Amino acid sequence: MIEGSDIDRLKEFLPELTETEEEKFRQYFDVLCHFNRKINLVSRASIKNSGGKHFSDSYKGLKIFEEFMTPGATMYDFGSGNGFPGIIGAVMYPEVKHILIERDKRKGEFLKFLAQELLLNNVGVHIGAAKDIKENSVQIAMSRAMAPLPKMLLEMRKLSVVGGRIFLFKGDTWTTEFGNCPPQLFDLWDVKLKGHYNIPSLDMERFIIECTRKPEV
Repeated sequence: MIEGSDIDRLKEFLPELTETEEEKFRQYFDVLCHFNRKINLVSRASIKNSGGKHFSDSYKGLKIFEEFMTPGATMYDFGSGNGFPGIIGAVMYPEVKHILIERDKRKGEFLKFLAQELLLNNVGVHIGAAKDIKENSVQIAMSRAMAPLPKMLLEMRKLSVVGGRIFLFKGDTWTTEFGNCPPQLFDLWDVKLKGHYNIPSLDMERFIIECTRKPEV
């Protein structure tokens, strides 16, 4: 455990948290702290604020599009890295399969170990580039830190089925990313603000951007 961490404030940040979710999030944090000594999963500055910055952020963001977390669905998390939000989603929605995509081998092995430690049978880990995923196979996906909006939409254009959605976790610079998108991308994607939420402990506003794949013209 990191001294001075806000992980003990999880129930304050997320009053609706179940006992099982809280227990697994604490286990997650312990594994994260252990591996973070060897692998740069989260910054040293942010690990003490993980309860708000990573756990609460992922949880609140997932709640905004949870209508897509239906039993039997498969959710892809691109650029999983430290497991946020993919592992959080796997804890919250045990009947949804979560496929975590991570190109860094060491981070991929961390994700495999973490899923085993948390007894998450609904998690699969793909170690490799996003482009290695089968074309036209992704129905729903999310990403918290893989790439800016323009690059993300370019990466996903061949992977997503028509009507497929990807939900992106963004900060207040998302409008700048939106403005940097080449106009041609909007022929392929319908991009809109799905919702927003606050991280009070960090005085931070966060946004979920919903991107829906259009048919080819």
